[in-house]
Amino acid sequence: MGQVYELAEFTIVDGRADEFEQVMEVARTVIGRDPGLDSIEYWRGVERPDVFILLLKWKSLEAHFEGWRNSPDYAEWSSLVVPFISGTPGDGHFIPCGEPYTG
Repeated sequence: MGQVYELAEFTIVDGRADEFEQVMEVARTVIGRDPGLDSIEYWRGVERPDVFILLLKWKSLEAHFEGWRNSPDYAEWSSLVVPFISGTPGDGHFIPCGEPYTG
């Protein structure tokens, strides 16, 4: 399997969403060091501003699980992000279907 997209959903501890958004500016540079990562985007909910969605494009599923999760940068990423997360994050991996529509 080649390139995969990871979609993660984080609910942030009450009252800390603004701070989390600022921390993500640093956290994305940490994960950005990983050679298996092609890109990262993140969005904040409009109706639920305490919810963030991350979209990460990995070179492969192995690059994510075997490369990133075993790298020294993973601990730094976790120390930045995990203190803000309430509950268990939703997470899944996806592959593209069809061609993008750009209208």
